[in-house]
Amino acid sequence: MSRHRSGFIDPFHTAEVARSYEGSVDLADMTRLASLLAAARGAASYEWQFDVDPLGTRHARGRITAVLPLLCQRCLEVMELDLDLAPRVAFVRSEEEIPHLGEEYDPCLVTRHDIALHDMVEDELLLAVPTVPRHDTGVCRIDTPRLGVAVEQEDVGGRPNPFAALKSLKPGR
Repeated sequence: MSRHRSGFIDPFHTAEVARSYEGSVDLADMTRLASLLAAARGAASYEWQFDVDPLGTRHARGRITAVLPLLCQRCLEVMELDLDLAPRVAFVRSEEEIPHLGEEYDPCLVTRHDIALHDMVEDELLLAVPTVPRHDTGVCRIDTPRLGVAVEQEDVGGRPNPFAALKSLKPGR
């Protein structure tokens, strides 16, 4: 395992020589991710193992760990999303190559000669962030089960079901 100083690699050559990298990147340095965080504190640790599979696919297996401070959309308080990811990406030079990849790989379209390891980490973290971050049920200060019952009672409200008359039109009744 080596630490890479510049952060940029040629993924095709790196896979050919079966290199591995490890390191960490501050959450504040990931500008796309930082805009989704409640606070850009902490770091993400990563390991990438590059290789070529028996079919000739240049790929990387990774391990990324991070704790992301997100804003719960239910109670609007900070929550921590503890991530331990194991991505498998295959490198392609054109979109035409993507359908030929195995299902075990996510495609990584390489349009330049090199890619940044930190960008690979940020991409995986962005994919792991939920669309609507929320505390787990029972942890959030908003009492969701009680809220759900109140909403159901309001919806029913003692009004007759307008579709009840349709039951009589159903054959066999």
